[in-house]
Order: sequence, then structure tokens, then C-alpha cells
Amino acid sequence: MPGRSRVGVGGDRDDVVVWCRGPIEQHTSAVLLVHDRLTNARSWDLVMGRLPAEVAVVAVDLRGRGSAWRQSPSLGVGTHVDDLGDVLDRLDLDEVLAVGQGFGATVAAALAAAAPDRVALTIGVLGNNSGDPFDSVLGMAFPSRHEHLLFWQRHPCFAPADARAVEAFVAHGIAGPQDHHRWRVDLRSLVADDHDAIEAPMSAFSRSITIGSMSTGPTPVGTTTQLPQLDPAVALLTSSGADAIAAQILPFLA
Repeated sequence: MPGRSRVGVGGDRDDVVVWCRGPIEQHTSAVLLVHDRLTNARSWDLVMGRLPAEVAVVAVDLRGRGSAWRQSPSLGVGTHVDDLGDVLDRLDLDEVLAVGQGFGATVAAALAAAAPDRVALTIGVLGNNSGDPFDSVLGMAFPSRHEHLLFWQRHPCFAPADARAVEAFVAHGIAGPQDHHRWRVDLRSLVADDHDAIEAPMSAFSRSITIGSMSTGPTPVGTTTQLPQLDPAVALLTSSGADAIAAQILPFLA
């Protein structure tokens, strides 16, 4: 399991959990992992574990998700760009390779456009996730944390997933008893992000990885890897998906 640190984001009193692995030192470079619209930073655990130990890797909960779900709501993509910039400042990271999945890819591309001197390159993990299983659980109450975890462990979409990765990811996404063990996504942030987000074109990424079947127009030759056998909803939580995605990141770390 990756180590954890807490970083204040955007002036809020509450701290967001940042998952770090490797040598996070002053004025270093790192791989920055940005999750999808309804997930959290722990979705990257398997990919993080497949990157070299000597490489600094950081995964952040976006505002309105995971540990950051109680922060003041996101106002759109620009909020996340500002938050990530603040994380880079507080961790004293000079430059990152930004990898984003789905909505996180849009945020990563926007960060690169806003701070080109701090983002060496971007990798987008893209897929047509119109049947996102997490949409169905928004606002749903559960009698206990255990029952919520069982719900996902028994969900057919998670059948090919790594059991320990699922448990860590889901456990990080479940709210406490005062919130009836709901999935930790702030609906105000979600609405603002969905309204504001314009999917970044493939040309915005140094390299893109398409998961499952998707139609996004012409594919740039030589910059896209297609993984049609994977399910976008759970690709990061499967060994084969994590292997394939890490393999696309590794050449840029040489």
C-alpha cells in the first residue's frame, strides 16, 4: 500500500489525502495520477505498484471525491487545476508526468495547458464509460460500511478485478455512519464538473490509451494504444489493466 501524506488544498481547513510512493523530495519530478469523475485516488494502487520504486508517484483525491468530498464544492475543471497546482507547490515538485483517466485526463490536459513548464507530458487513459456502475450508487444509503463493501465485491463488474485492490479502493470511497455509509462523491461538485468538462481531444496528450470500445474520431498514428479487451469501469483495478497501462508509462520514465 502506498504511503500517505496530507496536503491542504485551495485554502480549505480540511486536508485532502495525497497518496505518495517513492522519493518525494524537494525540487524533484514525479508521476501525477488523476482519477476519474466518480472514483478516488486509490483506483491507481495497482498501477502505482508497477512503476519503479525509485520514481516518485503521487495520486490525489479530486475535490468532491474520497477524502476531499467535504471540501467546498468544485466549480469546474479550473478548480481541480488550481488544487493540483497547490499540491505540486506544497510537495515542492518541479515537474510531473501527468496521467489521467476519463475526467481525470481532461483535468491533466487542462493542467498541462495552464502550467506547461510544470507538466513534462500527459498520458490520457480514455474509454467510453457510459455504463459507469458508480452512477447507480450515488446517494444510496447502506446500513453499514461492511454492507457497502459487500455490494461492490458482489457486483459483476468487479468479477475480474484484484480483490485487495477493490477492497482498498472501495474502503477509501465509503463515508462514515453519520453519512449513512454513502459513496463519497459530492453531488454539487459532480454537477459543476459535468457541466464544465469538455473532453480533451487526443491531440492534447503526449500519448493516449483507449480502453474498451469508443468512437472519438481519427486516432493519431503512433500516439495511441488500444486495449479493447478491458472494461473502462474497472480496468485500473485488474492486474491485466494495470500491467497494460503501466507498460505505456514506463518508456517515459527512462
